Amino acid sequence: CHKQHHKYIGPEVISAEHAHPVEQVLANYAPTLGGMLLFGAHPYQFFVWLAFRLEEAYETHSGYCFSNSLFGKLGMLHGDNTAFHDAHHSQNRGNFGTGNLIMDWFF
Repeated sequence: CHKQHHKYIGPEVISAEHAHPVEQVLANYAPTLGGMLLFGAHPYQFFVWLAFRLEEAYETHSGYCFSNSLFGKLGMLHGDNTAFHDAHHSQNRGNFGTGNLIMDWFF
């Protein structure tokens, strides 16, 4: 499923949204919507959360290190995430992305 996302070898923002439909539902929609629906969040909270999720995805896939961005200043995104994600896109085996070290070990 994730190989479709890897059609983009280099970092490109559009690749953040390019995924197989199954991966899109399980890895993107479910985590983004799950907590909001489970805990009955206000629609405003959902849109703020969605904005943060999209900003992080686009920033990580941009190929630039934005250590002084909003996320960088809040400690939510670190400059090395971009370098790590670039390496993630340069390989089709292992390096499943930020926060997936267990998957790297398992597979």
